[in-house]
Amino acid sequence: MQHLLGDAYSVHGQQQHRGLSIYPHSIVFEVGANGDVKADGDPLVAADDVDVVPEIGVEAAVRTAVRHLRRGSDQRCHTPHEPVDRLRYRSRVMSAFPMPNRPTVLAKGAFDAPVQANLAIFRDGDQPQLAWLVSLVVKHVADFTIVVSATGKQPRVLDCAAEAASACIARVFPFSAGEPAVDSLFPRPLADYPAGIRPLQPFRDWVEKDQPLGNNIEMRVGVNKCVVPSTIEPAGRRFTPAASSLEEQAVNAFFVCNFMHDFFSLIGFGEEDGNFQQQNFGGKGKAGDRLVVSIFTTAQGNANMRAQNDGGPAELSLGLWRNDNPPSTGRPTALDAGVVIHEYAHGVSQRLVSGRLKKTALSQPQPLALGEAWSDYFAITILNFYRPPNARRFTFAEFASGIAGGVRPHPYDRFTSDVTKLGAKGFDEQHTAGSIFAAALVRMHEELRTLSLEETAWRLVVDSMKVLKENPTFLHARDALLSANARLNAPQAAAIESAIRRAFAQFGMGRNASCKNTSFKGFTADFNA
Repeated sequence: MQHLLGDAYSVHGQQQHRGLSIYPHSIVFEVGANGDVKADGDPLVAADDVDVVPEIGVEAAVRTAVRHLRRGSDQRCHTPHEPVDRLRYRSRVMSAFPMPNRPTVLAKGAFDAPVQANLAIFRDGDQPQLAWLVSLVVKHVADFTIVVSATGKQPRVLDCAAEAASACIARVFPFSAGEPAVDSLFPRPLADYPAGIRPLQPFRDWVEKDQPLGNNIEMRVGVNKCVVPSTIEPAGRRFTPAASSLEEQAVNAFFVCNFMHDFFSLIGFGEEDGNFQQQNFGGKGKAGDRLVVSIFTTAQGNANMRAQNDGGPAELSLGLWRNDNPPSTGRPTALDAGVVIHEYAHGVSQRLVSGRLKKTALSQPQPLALGEAWSDYFAITILNFYRPPNARRFTFAEFASGIAGGVRPHPYDRFTSDVTKLGAKGFDEQHTAGSIFAAALVRMHEELRTLSLEETAWRLVVDSMKVLKENPTFLHARDALLSANARLNAPQAAAIESAIRRAFAQFGMGRNASCKNTSFKGFTADFNA
């Protein structure tokens, strides 16, 4: 029983059948100060037909659970985990109690605590069945509860859950190291995500053991494995890298990249679309391609993303920012969330345009500029969602570069150039040329934000990439947005189309604009929406 505000209290319970708990199952009764009772919980399970006498013994069940840990996670696991191949275990009963659920303690062996097991009725859809719940504690990894069948000829793993080392917290820079650091949970709470795309179920864990390594992201310092000190707190494991260290950069990049993995999964870049995961759980897409993020101490290349075809290597490198004019070295890109998001979004566009198996889909001048535009767009708008309305920023890489106003020709809320500048000095390479298309995307986003359609804007941009052929032009990408809106068929479709057309017309990509090819030459501007 737990006391609540206002002299109310709650009572937690669990359904049982013939002395065996139903697993998983819970129910909570809220009793108000006036005696009113409200109940909330899982529906009752009809278990009258379940035989409570096991056909499979506890030692066989424990051996099956240990073999599962050695092989690593599969579709039955709620939390991804690497194979625990160092385990050598011989099951031996230490004590057993004559109760209906047959609680049993077995030898500790290679585990961090004695192995425990008991019978329960496993709630597997509409087919409850007798099972052993086996508890295995692996040091520095997790506390595993593995459900093993207690009937039939051979024991089978039915379910696997882990509580762990995966509950982590760290002090990170959600925007940049030029702004205050905050304590953040890994993964981020669901309430942190925009309401229009917020999932019903929590995200899978970001951390597998006790280091910045998980199903989505693997951190490295240079070419070496990243090792970060940590402590155990009531809220979970806390990463404690030294201030201004490479490990601090690694933890920050690990946070931002995992956040982007989850965020993009909500707006159309999931397993079936070629996202970055070591293990896929929906039977779609190719696994084995979690993103490897490396922290470097050089300024060569600033930061870059290399995403091969789905299932192939995906690598993100984060070094020191390098300014070319005048030559100077900036700050760590890993501590500038906008730069990290920009690079992550390159991986998204590389996997989506022309399909998840066409890594060379953006290789001509306009297509390369589009890649930069989409990346700038997501970096600006995602971070602005988390800023107060009066503190939104429209500059890119301002912290990393150390340049007031960022590294694009104009701030995106005061962008004064258009496609008539394409190919001219200052707009003759992919980053600066792409900023024109990015300005149109940001303008569109701001219009849709005023209509409370910010989440729709992100979805439209991701969806538009999926229908683009290899090496699209600016106008192909504009038309793909309009087509995505038509497919969405939202109640405000007409208002959305008008916002898209106005935004692009402002920068010379109106209805009658045209271009001869994918170069920066031969573009005819039109400013009519």
